[in-house]
Amino acid sequence: MKILRRFALAFATVATVGTGSVLAFSTTSFGAAMLRTVGHNLVVTARAGGGGGGGTMTITITGATLVARVDASVHLTYVCDQMYDPSTGAPVPASQTSGNIFVSMQERVGSSVANGGGSTTITPACDRTPFFAGTQNQADVLVMPSGAPFKKGTAVAQAFGSACEAGFVDDRLTRESAFGRTPSRDASPIVAAPRVARWLVIAAAVALPLAVSPATAEAYLLPKLVAARLVVIALLVTLGLVAVRGLLRLRRTPLDIPLAILVASALVSTIFAVNRNLSLFGSYGRYEGFLTIVLYALLYWLAVQSLDGPKDATIVLRGLLGAGFIVAVLSLLQVAFGSLNAPGAAETGFSFGGVLRGYGTFGNPNALGAFLAMLLPVAVWEFLAARSASARWLSANVTLVLALGLLATFSRSAWLGAGIGVVTVLFVAAPPRIRWATLVLPIVALVVIVVATRSANPTTAPNVIQAAAGRVSTLQGLVAPASTGAFRLRVWEDSLALIASRPVIGYGPDSFGLVYPRFQTGNWAPGAIIDRPHMELLGIAATQGLVGLAAYAALLLAIAATFWKRRRDFQSVALFGGVVAYIIYTMFNFSYLPASLPFWIFMAAAITIWRPGTWVEVQPSKRIVSRIAAAGFVSITALSALPLVVAPYQADTAYRRGLNAIANGERQVARAEVEHARALAPWQSPYAVAAGSLALHLNSLGQPAPDADWASARMDFLAAARLGSPTPATYRYLAMADAALGRRDEAIAAARMAVQLNRFDPANQAELKLLLS
Repeated sequence: MKILRRFALAFATVATVGTGSVLAFSTTSFGAAMLRTVGHNLVVTARAGGGGGGGTMTITITGATLVARVDASVHLTYVCDQMYDPSTGAPVPASQTSGNIFVSMQERVGSSVANGGGSTTITPACDRTPFFAGTQNQADVLVMPSGAPFKKGTAVAQAFGSACEAGFVDDRLTRESAFGRTPSRDASPIVAAPRVARWLVIAAAVALPLAVSPATAEAYLLPKLVAARLVVIALLVTLGLVAVRGLLRLRRTPLDIPLAILVASALVSTIFAVNRNLSLFGSYGRYEGFLTIVLYALLYWLAVQSLDGPKDATIVLRGLLGAGFIVAVLSLLQVAFGSLNAPGAAETGFSFGGVLRGYGTFGNPNALGAFLAMLLPVAVWEFLAARSASARWLSANVTLVLALGLLATFSRSAWLGAGIGVVTVLFVAAPPRIRWATLVLPIVALVVIVVATRSANPTTAPNVIQAAAGRVSTLQGLVAPASTGAFRLRVWEDSLALIASRPVIGYGPDSFGLVYPRFQTGNWAPGAIIDRPHMELLGIAATQGLVGLAAYAALLLAIAATFWKRRRDFQSVALFGGVVAYIIYTMFNFSYLPASLPFWIFMAAAITIWRPGTWVEVQPSKRIVSRIAAAGFVSITALSALPLVVAPYQADTAYRRGLNAIANGERQVARAEVEHARALAPWQSPYAVAAGSLALHLNSLGQPAPDADWASARMDFLAAARLGSPTPATYRYLAMADAALGRRDEAIAAARMAVQLNRFDPANQAELKLLLS
């Protein structure tokens, strides 16, 4: 076993360094040229030179390449023509350095005719001085067929476009303004999302899955939350600055309306929530309140605005694959070394069959499983679509590590989702004669796992293989009395009664744990708080009502309809497989922030590839009031980083120091740190609970000390209750404090609330019985 573990560690280290080097190499122009896919070529017989905007540009088509055997990538060169002032005939500099090129193409193969068109945004190196140099530029335009796909053969294409607009327009406007006359038209250029926005999205795709912080008490979710907020704020500021300078292009997508309705539903549910603070900010350790729902929507929408087309989207997807590779390697190392401590054979959230379940930088094995399941179909597509040995080796390495990382999570819902997604990709890629045979692959994989387990030597075989087979075998007893399947069925049944009690708008985002105990019919999870129904549909219906559920269903239908128009594209099928894998996971679990943040970036890239959308030009107002309002928006958005990013992080850092001080017996230091955390993030109920516990000076058995400060404890626990604490102990200690201060009626009410949140806890029942006696 030691030799095997050392070999695994060495192999993982070499694979990580080697793959990371290749990934870094591929980001350079030289490396990208070496790894470029060699596809089937289209021969363009009619190379049309054209210009737009008054003959401002000369275009020459140099060739074309098939993309995924459906689309065509047309390669062309263009030169910005010399500009002249029509009144004087003198050469003038160009005034605009961005524009668009449009390409139309037709191909005839037998009786089949393929027609298509496409466009791209260009930023040419225009000759901005009166001395014309004829600088040559290059561009690739993705042409999508409107009917039959393009094939290997001969096609006819025509290109036209506009860039480096006539300089005399700006010159005339300058002269008119100098004489005190109103310019005849606005000369502001059309500005697409700047490059910094694209790189922010790419950086977010890589960084968000990896974000952790050992300095905070919540080391996994909170760092990702504040990092995502920082990304959204930076994107809003960037686009706001672009809007102030000139014309901003905004892209419409098929998901805009259903996503907006879903957010509006969450807002209404928050306003009428059972606890507004809880529904607004979300519970500690979950953070799935209204602000996070808005964060998901903004992250998707801003990512779509920042990506120029399929090329940018593919870079984002590869960034996610790179992050997934790193997280999977870390997870496998966790399993290899964590299992040495013999976590026990019982099934828990973090172990199974004596093996630690990998969670990487996600803090939860199921969340990591959802992330890897979403990426695996795309990794398989990268492998099958690779046209060079180096690209295929790289994609094979990534696919293998992602698959092993997914296996080590022991998340059956993620396994199921990934299996369906990968089989979908293989089904489309396989030749028609053996296409249906790919559906048998999951069964073959299960048989191989079982046979390998039974033939392995129990004393020398890696435990992870046996544990994986044992996990698969649990599928036979999903409804056994002690199984997690039976747990889900019982929670689902109870959730139906919860939904029926408030069916229209629900109880508010992230409030399930505060309401569910009223409808809980059994002690399904002894000692634990059930704060999710473990099914996304039931969770939305419970928190946002049937209105929110209808909006979510419309969102899923919009995703499916958008993909359906691109179902013949191999890459689009892989992306849809990733989306399906994630959604299947949520049908047996729930939306969880570490996996949901990358999902919405993934969704933005998928929509950009499936349907780039329609750009809408937003004309900025010339009024000074509008300019001031735009500048104010940018300033307020930038300043929002203080309460949304800096304060929560510093608060949890102080809370972590307070917990460390409690462990070291430094009570006064702990009290000061906890109060500092409360001042920075007053909406977090656990901070108030910690302050109340310190005031009571609880011992190891949870009993108050003789010198307990009952008045301070009451104020702290009462604050936690008002903030929406779902912990029964909060109300039990509040009842003790009220009783000690002679507030018998308040004490009984608090004790009843403790029993309502967990009537199966003998301590809660005993406290209520004592107060009533």
